[in-house]
Amino acid sequence: MHISSKAPVCNSALAFISDACKLAQDDRLWALFCERMRSYGLDRLLYGFTALAEPGPEVPSNWILRSSHGEAYTRRFIADDLYLDTRYAIWARNHGGTLLWSRQTTLAPGDPVSEARLRELNRMHEVRAGVMLSFPMLPNRTHATLVLVARPDLPQCRLDRLWLRKRDEIEAQIHVFHQRFQLVHTDGFRLTTRQKEVLRRVAAGLTVHQIAEELGLSAATVDKHLRLAREALDATSTAQAIARALRFSQLYT
Repeated sequence: MHISSKAPVCNSALAFISDACKLAQDDRLWALFCERMRSYGLDRLLYGFTALAEPGPEVPSNWILRSSHGEAYTRRFIADDLYLDTRYAIWARNHGGTLLWSRQTTLAPGDPVSEARLRELNRMHEVRAGVMLSFPMLPNRTHATLVLVARPDLPQCRLDRLWLRKRDEIEAQIHVFHQRFQLVHTDGFRLTTRQKEVLRRVAAGLTVHQIAEELGLSAATVDKHLRLAREALDATSTAQAIARALRFSQLYT
């Protein structure tokens, strides 16, 4: 039997997956993903994930957010807290999987004021059809959501038919993006060996002077390593730095 040495031609979905896995910058990955989703008629995306759980996933500062909506839409969506208590937000917090907007009537209603504000915002910006994904928690307590909005001339019934035909293809690309984005984004939070050593000892309850004595350093040097660790993790306190180091698997690796 003859086995051809010629590699099969990759389709666009496989090409996207291959390209996404090679990217090391989150902005380039996001741009590539948005371009790929546009090929399905999904031209406005809103993606967010919490890499941290303190003081709670509903706090905006705990979310890493990417949006391909216009600035006016994104700004009002955040300012009006529409990620908190609309029916879509409640569903995303309590479920995992895919929600086509045609199923919105099956959801328990959210806060009436927020629901009205979201309807008005969507009307103003021609947001008419879409689909929402709520991702499994990876790692534990990390939550992520993606909302894909169809272009204005693509009605929900056509989007539903598209999703029925190409769900596996589209969702495979979405999950590759999600996993890669988390990896690329959190890869920037890197600590030196010494920064890990001092943070681990603070986490164990040692004081700066005790750490200095144990490691054979001056107290000023320990303070310097703690400060650099806070800066590397974008933390405002050493306690927050410890929590973030744990979240990004930096403390005991």
